[in-house]
Amino acid sequence: MIGAQPFAELVTRIIAIAPREREFGADAVGDVVGAFDQGEAESVARLLALTASVEPESDAREAQLNAIVEIIEHFDLTAEVLAPLRAIRIDELDDQQREYLRDLSEEVPGLFA
Repeated sequence: MIGAQPFAELVTRIIAIAPREREFGADAVGDVVGAFDQGEAESVARLLALTASVEPESDAREAQLNAIVEIIEHFDLTAEVLAPLRAIRIDELDDQQREYLRDLSEEVPGLFA
C-alpha cells in the first residue's frame, strides 16, 4: 500500500488536464507498482484504461498502456477493470500501442472478447 497521500497525488497526475502531466503520471506508476495493494492496482489500472480510451495524445496514451502492462506483471486484473480499453480504435494506434493491447489481451482473459 503506497498510502493515501501518494496515491492521491498519483491519481491527480494520471487524470491531469495537461497531456504531458498525464504522461508523467502514467510513467510514475512503474516506480510504485510494487508497493500497490490489490485495490490500489485495480483503481489505478481502471483510471489508466479510462484515460487511454479517450486520450488524444499518442505519447500519453502509450505511457498509459505501458503502465497497465506493468500493473498486470504484478497483479491479476479482470477484464471488467480494463473494460474501457475496448473503446480504443486499433486503427488509431501506432505499432507499440498495438503491441501493448496484444499483451493485455493475452494476459487478461475476455478483455476483447
